[in-house]
Amino acid sequence: MSARARGSAYRVQSMRHASRVSLPTLRLDYLDRNNGKLANTLDPALVSSATDADIIAMVNDGLVVIGTDNKVHLHLADGYTVSKNHKVYTFHIRKNARFSNGHRVTAGSVRFAILRALAPSTVSEVATTYMGEIVGANVYKAGRASDVAGVKVLDNSTIRISLDKPYAYFLKTFTYQTSWPLDPSVLQGKTAAPLGNFLTQDCRGNQGAGPFTFVCFGNRFYPSGHSPSYTLVPSKFWWGRKAHLRIVINAYSSLEDAYSAYKRGQLEMVSIPTGFIVQERKNKKEFHQFSTSVVRYFVPNTNKAPMNDVHCRLAAAYAIDRNKLANTILHGTVNIIYDVVPPGFLGYYDGRDNPHFDLAKAKAELGKCRSRTVPMKLTYPTGSSDSDRTFREANRELQAVGFRSTANAISANDWLTTVSQSLENTNTQFVMGGWQQDYPDPQDYVSILLRCGSDYNVGLWCSKTFSNLVDRADMESSPQKRAQLYIQAQHLAISQGAWITLWNTETYELIKPYVRGMTGGVAYADIVPKNYDWSNVTVSNH
Repeated sequence: MSARARGSAYRVQSMRHASRVSLPTLRLDYLDRNNGKLANTLDPALVSSATDADIIAMVNDGLVVIGTDNKVHLHLADGYTVSKNHKVYTFHIRKNARFSNGHRVTAGSVRFAILRALAPSTVSEVATTYMGEIVGANVYKAGRASDVAGVKVLDNSTIRISLDKPYAYFLKTFTYQTSWPLDPSVLQGKTAAPLGNFLTQDCRGNQGAGPFTFVCFGNRFYPSGHSPSYTLVPSKFWWGRKAHLRIVINAYSSLEDAYSAYKRGQLEMVSIPTGFIVQERKNKKEFHQFSTSVVRYFVPNTNKAPMNDVHCRLAAAYAIDRNKLANTILHGTVNIIYDVVPPGFLGYYDGRDNPHFDLAKAKAELGKCRSRTVPMKLTYPTGSSDSDRTFREANRELQAVGFRSTANAISANDWLTTVSQSLENTNTQFVMGGWQQDYPDPQDYVSILLRCGSDYNVGLWCSKTFSNLVDRADMESSPQKRAQLYIQAQHLAISQGAWITLWNTETYELIKPYVRGMTGGVAYADIVPKNYDWSNVTVSNH
């Protein structure tokens, strides 16, 4: 990086942060498949990508959050109470909770963030998914009310959230970032809609209440003329124990590019492309393996031929040889599943009564499908050779039973756009889907992804019987009864080809031995500190 390329703005910024330059640097691979671009959004009201959420969590914070132990933890709130009818939650905010500009986090700033996320002008596709349980949220989002009746400020440090029903999962869903407080003095009147989003485009707008703050170059996140990256330093106003390191997140065009950068000593950690996992297992000092809550599956557009026919959907479900994809193409690095929720979750089951690979059944079902001659594109996200090989093989398997199918590779960003809305909007017939928990509850998978009318039911399958089952499960207080209801619902959806199972993924990571305190787990997409305590992360001299 030349002095000329840095320019005067960089020199001024360097002087401003001179006291922080001596901090050890941790270089993360979070954007390793983002086609050389930064996060899609840094706005808690709009976030739908797990990696974007992990970056947002560095500069923002919630009243309650999910830890790496997959349990709810108090953060900006130091306590809460729940009414006897389980419909009213009252949160008490820490007296020392502050935004990175020093302004105090108040009940008013929590209310501001909730109403901002739900406002029609914000055009959030996730706000009602994660806050629709609050009294008045849906009518406010629809523009039919001037306030959200279920959000009340009791005093500067106390906010009351009222629900329309006693949802068993609410405290978990309230950890999602749509409810995280924002500073009204910074964001009042600023653009929130996806086009020209203020937080994503203007570094100075990110005055969150999290453990880090961005280093800004004017309104930019990185110096002009340099590759896209984020640099973060500890916030001096963070309520918890302070971190003692600087973080740099560079954008890479592919997983293989990030892996090469790690090998050149340009990253402290990286996900391992599956083709290198066998050889990297020998690297005992740096190799790490973690379970995740990520599930992969195929989503058929049930409103569009050929997948508007249940027999075509079932033909595809029987046609996919999961063992070949998992063990031959992906080197045994994933866990085949035949249900919706991942192993270890309430409602997980072996799915033995759901479609498995069976060539004869696949051909028989296709023979019953009236739309079988309609050409179809299998859409999937590229970004690694693993992905290309896997879905080219899946497409070959569809062709082998008689589908007129072609593989359609799109960028990770375009794929995220596709699976974040109705497949009708993008004229998509059949797409690889992926989901990681927002919070550890089967409702986050079964209800959100498959219930009639849900924003994330992008394949548009709708069954009243299914919806009745998950509605009962969502409010059932008995874990055993909830599990059985979710299992019944999963079987119904899968047996109709609304969800075509693939696998649950593992994370394989290389971490430099001089880095301590980072871990993987089911709660986060990336490697993070244990229970998100950055003060315990160290990067020693090397």
